[in-house]
Amino acid sequence: MNKLVMAVVAIVLLLLTIALMSGAFREKVDPTDTVTLETGQVPVNAEVISLEERVQPFMEEVPGTLKARDATLVSARILARVNRIAVRAGDTVNTGDLLLQLDEKDLKSRAAQASEQVNAAVARLENARSQYDRVKELYDNKLIARAELDQAKANLDTSQADSTRARQALNEAEVLLGFARIESPISGRVIDRLVEEGDMASPGTPLLSLYNPATVRVEARVREGLAVGLSTRQALEVVVPSLNRTLQGVIEEIVPAADPASRSFLVKVGIHYDADLKPGMFARLLVPGREESLILVPETAIGRVGQVEVVWVMEADGPLRRFVKTGRQLGSEVEVVSGLASGEQLLVAAPRI
Repeated sequence: MNKLVMAVVAIVLLLLTIALMSGAFREKVDPTDTVTLETGQVPVNAEVISLEERVQPFMEEVPGTLKARDATLVSARILARVNRIAVRAGDTVNTGDLLLQLDEKDLKSRAAQASEQVNAAVARLENARSQYDRVKELYDNKLIARAELDQAKANLDTSQADSTRARQALNEAEVLLGFARIESPISGRVIDRLVEEGDMASPGTPLLSLYNPATVRVEARVREGLAVGLSTRQALEVVVPSLNRTLQGVIEEIVPAADPASRSFLVKVGIHYDADLKPGMFARLLVPGREESLILVPETAIGRVGQVEVVWVMEADGPLRRFVKTGRQLGSEVEVVSGLASGEQLLVAAPRI
């Protein structure tokens, strides 16, 4: 019997606890109810304003990515071993600064051979010119036949062509030798180095990646319903959440072809230089869309009873407390979704509840 009584008592206590936690013993407030303020509850500095609907453009947030307009991958134009790397990731470089030095022993040998071939071609040309001058003098004195003069002229032309070809070969060898020194094509910052000293560099294989920080911009894919209303040089706001910043941007380019998979256009928005902005960071474009009629009230006019939001409305009988539902916050004002109508009078400074 004792066990049965203890079980009943435990069940009763459990039910009472559940009822207490669910608020069964507390007075409930009807959300549609309005309560008249008592005298003295209205603040002395309370201001009464008239509500009216305001047309606001709806700003749609479009995710985007920061990218550099001037970005490049540096690669070698010859097959050679990397002897020296002069920069590391994060270094700042100017146009013409040394980035990498490749092995140039073979190239120097080719350049030396080409130089000697030029010397030999010049010597043969001088000899052919002298020979031609002697043959021409003999021909002018009617001592030799015309065929010998023609032969000397052909030898001179051949020597001139050989000399020109040798000089071009020397120029080519010197150009190839210059390829061993890889210089920065732009002024900017090194993103990453993709090789180490001792690695073999081959033509077309990226060695370093660079970008110009001053050309960072936002690229985003805007759905076609919004993109058709945009135009170049139009100002847009750009939000960078990681830096908690809102920047002003201008549309530089709208790619005139939609992506058939996402039905969106690629929009590129230029922004002012900021050292904290890095390529690859996440950003949002605030793109104006359709217009909406909103009722906005000052944030100070919103009071709270627990988690319920209330405002104070002036009526013929005096100020009344009314429960409302709020939406977005736009600056110092809050959108009221339900509970208020245009033309009503509202207390700006919410009284203490």
